[in-house]
Amino acid sequence: MEKKFLALALVIFIGIYNLSYGKEKLNLNKDFSRTKLLILTKGLYEDGFYSLAYHKAKKYLQTYPEDEKNREALIKIMLYSAIKSRSDDLIFDFINFVNNLDISDDFKDKIYATVIKESIKNDDKLKQILEKIIPFVKDKELKKRFLTALINIYFEEKNYKKIISFDNIPKEVFIYKIIALYKLGMYKELIKETENLKNIPKEFVESVNYYRALSFYKLGKINKAVNYFESLKNKNPEILKLLVSYYLRKNNIPKVKKYAYELSKYKDYYDFTYYILGYLEDIQGNYDKAYQYYSISSKYNTKYGIMAKKRIKELKKSGILRTYYSVRIALSSSKANADEFIKRKKLKNCFIKPYKNFYGIYCGKFKTFKSAQKYLELLISKGFTDALIEELAELKK
Repeated sequence: MEKKFLALALVIFIGIYNLSYGKEKLNLNKDFSRTKLLILTKGLYEDGFYSLAYHKAKKYLQTYPEDEKNREALIKIMLYSAIKSRSDDLIFDFINFVNNLDISDDFKDKIYATVIKESIKNDDKLKQILEKIIPFVKDKELKKRFLTALINIYFEEKNYKKIISFDNIPKEVFIYKIIALYKLGMYKELIKETENLKNIPKEFVESVNYYRALSFYKLGKINKAVNYFESLKNKNPEILKLLVSYYLRKNNIPKVKKYAYELSKYKDYYDFTYYILGYLEDIQGNYDKAYQYYSISSKYNTKYGIMAKKRIKELKKSGILRTYYSVRIALSSSKANADEFIKRKKLKNCFIKPYKNFYGIYCGKFKTFKSAQKYLELLISKGFTDALIEELAELKK
């Protein structure tokens, strides 16, 4: 985590301002009046007594607040003394001091940028510094970058309440506020926040619609939730499963099939998907196709796998189907291509049956697995090395 945000912060802030004064040798002979305190401060800084130099400079500024001529150089001594001392206490004391100084906004912003660039050790320190300086930063671009870095840290910490406390969140981290609202269960607020999609960065519209859908779903507004889920270009398997279940209740078979086929790409959902596909064929009297889908689902020891096994037993017991073993030698994307394959290979006793989203090319029908095994060995010897045995079913004539 530390490397991630330290790198982010350094990339964000390098180049924002010309920080060349950080490398310059302070010309106190030119800029400072020859008072004992100024000479002492200069000497302490140049000799590396940074803590003493810091406090002497601070004392001078507090004692002679009207000394505008030397103020900027002394502030620089305080800044670099705090940084070089590597003391967090001095850094935070300096920030509090600068926050209340009557200096130009530009100079103050340069100081803040230098503190961030030069003194960050870890994300916790970065967070504390950003929290202290953001209210005082005047440059809009700099403030946006600081706020972006801070919200990134809050999001990593799962500090969602802090994120939603900001009104004008930079567009680069706008989605974090939406996620924060959702995580906090503020569904109505999320929907209200995202009512006008024109104000939302294009790259976040898909994600915003996703969280709007989830919020409507949590509020029990299922129809609206489904509309947003369907609008998503990239639907995760949980969304697809929800859509399958929703349209199954609505008895919208075409949409059930559409989303079930999409869900069949995900192996972890095979038990559910192929049970549903089997059920759809089952209720239409396509028992042989139903058996095929149920067989895939039945391989899983889950709720739907167990239901598939039970239905397979019922189909076998009913006498509607006869089962047999066959050797699948290839899959094709279309029935026409499968037909052409059989002709080109001059295959006999071969036929085509749907297999998932493809067409399987099968050869032979055997009552026992053992007899199918012999035929499998024969086909492998003829070059069909990917051949395998499957149990199929067809309607009794």
